[in-house]
Amino acid sequence: MIAAILLLAIVIFGLLVMFGQADPSRYYKLLIFLIVGPILLAIGFNHVVWFWLGLPLWAQMISVLLVPFLASSLLRLFFPKVRWLEDMQGVIFQTLVYAVTFPFRLLWRAGQIVFQRERHPTRLNPYRPVVGGRPPVVREGRERR
Repeated sequence: MIAAILLLAIVIFGLLVMFGQADPSRYYKLLIFLIVGPILLAIGFNHVVWFWLGLPLWAQMISVLLVPFLASSLLRLFFPKVRWLEDMQGVIFQTLVYAVTFPFRLLWRAGQIVFQRERHPTRLNPYRPVVGGRPPVVREGRERR
């Protein structure tokens, strides 16, 4: 992998030389990073995995739950005023809220349908002559006028 990245960097640098855009002093830091960067990333990744596998189960579960928040904060740190990132985070947050609340809403609405059918519905008086302050409810227990 390191050889492929270095070859790609050399090809890009060669194309820049061909088109007269190359200044070797600007690319020393990039070439050093291309040589040392993958090695440091591999060592860091292996240490993070080694540390994570050594944690107890409850700490692994908490760390997995915290990964989205850490990723969100890192993205906000690197891209502070990017609109698409804010929109993407809003969509993901709304989707998670919907996914968590959907079973409860489904049970609540199903319960409402079941319990509404068992209740006696309020009967309205369709022949009430005056439309006024109170709803036209038929008073079953009292005398009608």
